[in-house]
Amino acid sequence: MKKTIKKIIKKTISEGCNALPVHLKCKVAKLASYTLKQVAIIKEDTLDQTNIAVRINGGLGDSLICLAFLKEIYKLSSQKITLDIFGRIDFLHHITLMQPYIENIYDRSTYDFAQGYNIKLTIVHFVELDYIDERISEINPEIGEIIKSISNFNNKFNHYIRNEPLFDGAWAAYCTLRGWDRWSELSIDKKINFSQNIWYGLHLDITKFDVLDKFELKNSPYITIHAGCDTACKFPLEESTKIWPQQAWKNFYEQFKKRHPEIKVVRIGSERDMPIEGCDISLCGKIDISEACIVLKHSLVHIDGESGLVHLRRQLGGRSVVLFGPTPEPYFGYEQNINIVSDTCKNCMWMTEDWNHVCPNGFSIPRCMQSISPQKVIDATEEILVQKKYSYSTSDIQIYSSDGRKKYENILNDICEKCGVAKKSISEHIFGESRTYIHASKQWEYPYAIAKISECGKNLRIADIGGGRGMLSSYLAKKGHDVSVYDINFLWDCGDDNNIENTFFTFSKSQGVHADYGSIFNIPAFDCTFDIVTCISVVEHIPHKEFAIKEMLRVLKPGGKLILTYDLCLGNAIDRDSLRVEIFTPDMIRETMRKLNIDINKTYDNDEVIKSIHDIEYDKVNFAEDMTAGALTINKEISHEV
Repeated sequence: MKKTIKKIIKKTISEGCNALPVHLKCKVAKLASYTLKQVAIIKEDTLDQTNIAVRINGGLGDSLICLAFLKEIYKLSSQKITLDIFGRIDFLHHITLMQPYIENIYDRSTYDFAQGYNIKLTIVHFVELDYIDERISEINPEIGEIIKSISNFNNKFNHYIRNEPLFDGAWAAYCTLRGWDRWSELSIDKKINFSQNIWYGLHLDITKFDVLDKFELKNSPYITIHAGCDTACKFPLEESTKIWPQQAWKNFYEQFKKRHPEIKVVRIGSERDMPIEGCDISLCGKIDISEACIVLKHSLVHIDGESGLVHLRRQLGGRSVVLFGPTPEPYFGYEQNINIVSDTCKNCMWMTEDWNHVCPNGFSIPRCMQSISPQKVIDATEEILVQKKYSYSTSDIQIYSSDGRKKYENILNDICEKCGVAKKSISEHIFGESRTYIHASKQWEYPYAIAKISECGKNLRIADIGGGRGMLSSYLAKKGHDVSVYDINFLWDCGDDNNIENTFFTFSKSQGVHADYGSIFNIPAFDCTFDIVTCISVVEHIPHKEFAIKEMLRVLKPGGKLILTYDLCLGNAIDRDSLRVEIFTPDMIRETMRKLNIDINKTYDNDEVIKSIHDIEYDKVNFAEDMTAGALTINKEISHEV
C-alpha cells in the first residue's frame, strides 16, 4: 500500500493532478495526512518567471469565484505566470479542465510544504499573502503592484481576516453596507476589475455529452433541483439550515407537475444529499461534476438553496431560482437569478459556530426556509420558463471560388491596411503585431464575414468564437464595433513565444477588443448578448456540432446573424487528419440543421464541391487535400410568445 501511495505522490508532484487518471485523483484526494505531507512540492526558483501557489479554501462555489479572480490576475500580467492550485481536487480536476493558465492541481493539505514559489496565497473572502518574494516587483511589475494593493487592503481589514470564519457574517454585513458583494470584495478597493459579471470560462467535457442520452434528457424539456450543500460538511444534510424542508420540496413537485406534466423534474447532487419525495429522475451520486455541468447547462431552470451548484449554473450561462434563509442575498445573490428571500427571520450566518446545521433561533426546522412557500417557487420558475421563442433560418450559403475571392479583394486590402500588414499570396499566412494572423483560406473567409456584417449596420456588438489571435477581431474593432473574442487558448502558431497569451491580452485591450477564455460549447456570455456571432473555420475541429451551434445561437440577439465558415468535403468526413475531427459534408449540414429545427432551403451539390476543390487547388491555397471552404449565415428571429 505504501509503495502505491508513494508512486501516486511522485506522479502528482512531478506532473500535477491533471496528469493522473480520475481514479488516482480520487485516491490522492482521500489520502491521509501521512501520505501527502511526506514530500514537499518544490518549484524551480527562477528570476525571470512568476510562480504562484494558491490555496483555495471553501467548496465548489468558492472555488469557481476564486478561479475567475485568478484568471483576471493572470490576464493583467504582461509576462507568463505559472499558477498551481491547492484545493479540493475531488471537483477541481473537473472544473479546471483545459484551463491553459493553470499549471497543476494539488491536494490542499500539501500547500504548507510547497517551496520555490515567488508568491503563496490563500483565498476565500480575502486574498491572504502567505509568502511574497521581495524581488517580485522587479520580476513582474504588474503583479508587484497588485500585491501592494492586496497588502494595503488586508491591513485595513485585518481584524476580519484574523477572525475568519467567525467574523464572516459581520464581514458580509459590512460589504452590503458598502455596496459590495461576494465578488466585488475581491476587487481590492477597485484596483482589480472583478465583479459577478466576470466569467471563469468553464469548459465542458465533450466526452460526457452522452449523459443526456443515457438519462433520456436530450430531447425532453426539464428543470433541475438540488437539496444539498457542500459535500465536505460533517453533519447530516437533513439538519442544514440552508436547505428547503422535505415537505416543501414534495409539495412543490406535486403542484408543479400538475401545471407542467410535460417538463421533467431532475434532481442532481451527491448521494448523501437530503432525501426528498419529488422528482422524475434522481441523478444524485450517479453522475460526476463534468456530467452535472452538461445536465445543468441544458436545464430550463435550476432550483436550489444558496449552494455551489448555483455558481456552477451561472458559469454555464443559465438562470436559477435560489432560496435564501441564513445567508444574505445582497452578498451572495446573482442579479440575473430570481432570488427568493425569507420574509421572517434571516441572515443569521455565523451568529453561532454551528449556525449552518442548528438554527440560531432555536427552531427544529429553520423558520426562514420554512416560510418560503412552494407557490412562490413555482411562480419564480414560471417567470423564467415564460420566455420568447425563436425561429432560425439559413441564408447566403457560399462556397470558395476563384471568382468569389477576387470579388472580396477590396475588403482584404482594407484589412491589411488597417491592421498594418503587407498583403501576401493566398498560399501564405500573414502575421502582424503580437503574432496576430490571417491564415491562408481566411483571406476569403474573413472578407465573406465582413461583407455580411456590413449589411447589418454600424456599432454592432460582435463575438468571434474560436477566433484566437486572428486579425478579424482587431479589424472589426477598428471599424467601430464592440468586439469580444473567445477561445480555449491563444497559443496557436505562436512559435517559441511563451508569453504570447499575456502579450495578446495586452494588445487586444489596446485595440478595444475584449479577449477571454471560452469554449464554443460554453460561451462566457448571457443569452441574447450579441448582434453578430462569427465562427471562422472552427467547427471542423469539433464533434457535437449541433451543441456548438445551439450555444452560439443562445448568445445571439433576435434579429442577429450567426456567420459560419468551415472546411467542406465529400465522402468520409471523420478524422481526416490530426487537426480536423469532423468535417462538414452537404449531407451533414442538412442533418445538423434538422436537429436544430433550422430551416435550410439549399446546400451544395456534388458538382459545386468538386469545382470548388479544383479552384482552391488551382489558387494554391494552403489547404488540406480534397477539401474546400464553405460559409453560411443563420438568422435568429422571434417567432411568438408562450
